[in-house]
Amino acid sequence: MNLKINNMIIIGFDIEKNVFNQFQKVKQMYELLRLLF
Repeated sequence: MNLKINNMIIIGFDIEKNVFNQFQKVKQMYELLRLLF
């Protein structure tokens, strides 16, 4: 039971990290587009 909760927490952190990385990429793209146009 404890191990299952632990795995869920780790998966949650991974998902948040991925979402944050995606957000950073989008932000970078937006900055580039703003510079170009």
